[in-house]
Amino acid sequence: MDPNTRAIVEAAERGWEEQDRRIAADRALWPERVVAQYAAGDGKIDETCSLDRAFRLVYARCHFGSGMGGSTFHIDVASGQGSAYDTRLTSVLDRGPGKDLFFYPRDVSLTQPSPYTFQAGDELRLTWTNPGSIEWGLEVGLSLVP
Repeated sequence: MDPNTRAIVEAAERGWEEQDRRIAADRALWPERVVAQYAAGDGKIDETCSLDRAFRLVYARCHFGSGMGGSTFHIDVASGQGSAYDTRLTSVLDRGPGKDLFFYPRDVSLTQPSPYTFQAGDELRLTWTNPGSIEWGLEVGLSLVP
């Protein structure tokens, strides 16, 4: 192999090794950064989630027990700056038995700051109108913003 080609290959290998090291370091920190908050019941869902400092929504999951019917699941932000800044983040239609909710904002890690980043004092509000007495279990993953 000529010297120029060898230098290019060695530089690429060093770059891949550095990239692997950074990915491994990020993955090692990930479980420590996510804070899960839980709620369960058999009535309507009207839950708030927040942290005492800036945070990011990583995921929301809700399992629905047996029963009939479904309803729209909403995720809103209640801004710490006042109601003029409250906003609906998303609505997922027809969630209920056999149609669990799994919301994962795809751009949460691709865009910085993420559009799902909130300030201390903000609250996420998750709501769902229960069409019966369907049992549910809700888990929301929040990540501290460095």
